[in-house]
Amino acid sequence: MKCIKVYPILKKTFSDSLTYWINEDVDVGNIIEAPLQNRMIWVVVDSVLSVHEAKEFIKAQDFKI
Repeated sequence: MKCIKVYPILKKTFSDSLTYWINEDVDVGNIIEAPLQNRMIWVVVDSVLSVHEAKEFIKAQDFKI
C-alpha cells in the first residue's frame, strides 16, 4: 500500500492537493481516476510515499486534538 498526493485536473474542483491510500503501482505524472465526494474525477499524481514514509510524516506533524 502506498500514499499518493494528487491534484485535480478539472477546473470545477478546488486546486488543493488530495491524498489517497492506494494498492496499485502508480508513477509520478500518471493521470488516474480518484473518488471525490460522490463522483470520480481525473487527477495527476504528484508524489508517491511508502506506508512507512507516510506514517513517519504523520507522526512528525505538530498538532493537538
